[in-house]
Amino acid sequence: MSFTNLEEPTSDPAFILAALESIFSVKDIQIDIDEFAQFCNDLNYPPEYRMLFGGFLKEKLLEHYVSTMLLDFSEGDKFIDIAASHSHYSTYVHGMGIESYKQDLIYPDGISVSEDSTVPLVGGNAAGLPFRDNYFTKMTLHCSLEHFEGDDDVNFMHEAARVLQPQGKICIVPLYFGESYHLVTDPRIYAEEKESIRFEEGIPIFVKTNYGNRHCRVYSVEEFKRRVADPEIWNVEIFHITNLGELGSGLYCQYAVLITKK
Repeated sequence: MSFTNLEEPTSDPAFILAALESIFSVKDIQIDIDEFAQFCNDLNYPPEYRMLFGGFLKEKLLEHYVSTMLLDFSEGDKFIDIAASHSHYSTYVHGMGIESYKQDLIYPDGISVSEDSTVPLVGGNAAGLPFRDNYFTKMTLHCSLEHFEGDDDVNFMHEAARVLQPQGKICIVPLYFGESYHLVTDPRIYAEEKESIRFEEGIPIFVKTNYGNRHCRVYSVEEFKRRVADPEIWNVEIFHITNLGELGSGLYCQYAVLITKK
């Protein structure tokens, strides 16, 4: 373990963008302000969900909007929201007439139904999904992949390749990049839970005061390619959102990725 007890360093956005463009197809996109506002108005998320996220609600809704735009759902899709926690996005997709599931470690193992969820729950590690090969066409991960500990991000991508149909797609949003590969933890949570957090050996661990999470993986662009975006398996498109400031304050969804199984 390489716990530094130092605050996370900042990264130069121009450096990150140049590094992405040197490896991947990167497309600048602007969010249509009126269309996004209509999307938010049309969502029928319960009041408790809106209360749960408070000041981060618009960020969560933006992530859901970007996923909907990039995945372009259609009749016959089979969809799963990975590491969904308390999200209602899968219910929204289900409302389009699409077979939908939501997965998280906090749900009971296996596939179950709950009176609190419109869609079936899938419990357990996302690297071991209880579905046959080539079952799904679409997946999302919202503010989640960076919290996969140890090699769970790598193992999940292998599992996604198994359960996705050819040309099946994963939308991951947002993406967190640094000039160098590192991990981040809340120092208070680290002090309480360090024995159970599965950090990678030899990777620097920085602190972020009042972050509220025990583990966050900040990829370098090269490490993202190596761990997540294997070009032998996936076609990768990076989307750079250029008008976050026009949508409101406190938004951080600068990058999204659409990963398509070959």
